Amino acid sequence: MSHNTSRRGFLKNAAIAAGAVGASRLIPGGSLLGTASAEVGSETPAVVIFYMQGGYNAMFCSADSFIGNGYFGVTSANVKRVGTSDLYVDNRTFGTLAASTLNKMATIGCRHGISSHPTAQNNMVMDGATSRLVKLSTSLPGSTAAIRCAVVGRNMPAGNHRAINGVSLQQIRDLGTTIAALGGSTDPNAPARPVAADGISAAEAMSKAKLDANPVSGKSLTEGFPAASAQLRQAVTPLNYANVAAAYGVTPNASGVVPTNISDTTMQFLAAELMIKAGANVVLAQQLGWDTHGDNNGNVVRNRLLDGTMAALKTFTDRTLAMTDRNVVTVIMGDFSRSIPGSNHQANLSATVMGKYVKLGTTGRVTADVGLPAGTPSIDGLWAYIAKVAGATGNPFGANPHNLVL
Repeated sequence: MSHNTSRRGFLKNAAIAAGAVGASRLIPGGSLLGTASAEVGSETPAVVIFYMQGGYNAMFCSADSFIGNGYFGVTSANVKRVGTSDLYVDNRTFGTLAASTLNKMATIGCRHGISSHPTAQNNMVMDGATSRLVKLSTSLPGSTAAIRCAVVGRNMPAGNHRAINGVSLQQIRDLGTTIAALGGSTDPNAPARPVAADGISAAEAMSKAKLDANPVSGKSLTEGFPAASAQLRQAVTPLNYANVAAAYGVTPNASGVVPTNISDTTMQFLAAELMIKAGANVVLAQQLGWDTHGDNNGNVVRNRLLDGTMAALKTFTDRTLAMTDRNVVTVIMGDFSRSIPGSNHQANLSATVMGKYVKLGTTGRVTADVGLPAGTPSIDGLWAYIAKVAGATGNPFGANPHNLVL
C-alpha cells in the first residue's frame, strides 16, 4: 500500500470492501465466505455438527434401553428399530427421518467421564489449546474456500479456536454474504469484487502493526481480513436462494423479502447447506437450552425437537445425502447424556452420526441406567470416527476405534 494513502482513502476502501462482502463490519458476527473447488465426479467432504448445549438424551439414539423401566416415557410402542439392526430410535422424532437417512445412521458411544457442563463443552470441541473443529477442517480434502470452518448462528462454541495452517473458525449470523458469494442477488451498486478485495487488503496492511501487537483482541480481524479478500477473489456459483429457502419452509415476509438472518434452528440448517455449497467443510450449529433437569417423561426434549428442528433436520439430510458431489456427514451431539432418575448429568455421551459411508448400527447403546461399557472410547474416539466417515486425510484424532464404516 502506498505511503501516500490518506485516511479518507483508507476509509473509502474499507467501506467498499464491507459493501462487497455484504457485512456492515469486520468483527465477530460478520460473514466472510468462499467457494469450493472439487474435481468433477469427486465427493468433497463436509461435516455438519448440531450441538445441543446442555445434553443429548440417549433415548433418541438408544431408545430400546429404556423399554423395560419406562424412563423418559419410553415404551415398546414409541421406539423404532432401524431395519434389522441393533439400532433403535425414538419413533416420534428420529423415527420420522427418511428410510434412506435412517439406513445411513449410527449411534457412537463416548465414555468421557465428564458431568460438568463447562468441562464437557470445552473438551468436546477443544483438545487442549487446539480446536477440534479447525483441526478436522484442515484434514478434509477438496476445498479451497476462503472460509472452510464456520459457526452458523449466534451461539459460539467453548474455547479459543485459533487458526491452523490459515484455516480459521468464522461466525456467520446472516446469510446475505453467503448468498452473494454463491451468485445470488446482490446490491447492484456494489463495486467489482477485485476492487473490494484490494480495499480489504489495504485495510489489512494498514492494521498489521496494531494487530501484531494485540494478537488476542485482534484475533477476529487477523483471521477475518485474509478470509474476506480471498472470498472476493474467487468465482461465484449461481444460486436461487428463494428456492432453497422454500425447501426449508422459509418464505418471503410481508415485504416480499426472504429472511436471511440466522435466528432459529431452521435457519441454521438452511445456513449449513449454503455454507457447504460455498465451500465450507466443517459447520457447527449450536443450540442452547438442552440442560433439561426434571424431564422425567422426556416430553420437554421431544417437544423441542418437534418444534421445527426435526423438520429442518429431515430436509437437510434428504438434500445433502442426495448430493452427488458431496459427502456430507451430519452429527448430533451434546455435553453428555441425561441421567436417571431426574434427567440430570450423565458422565458419558451417545452421539448420532449420519452419512454416505456410515454403517448402520451402534457402539453407543446405553444400559438401563444410561451407562456405557468399560472400554468404550472417549472423545478422541468419537472425532476419529467422524473423520473416518468424512474421508479425512491421515488420522487427525488417532485411529478410528468404531467399526461402523462402509
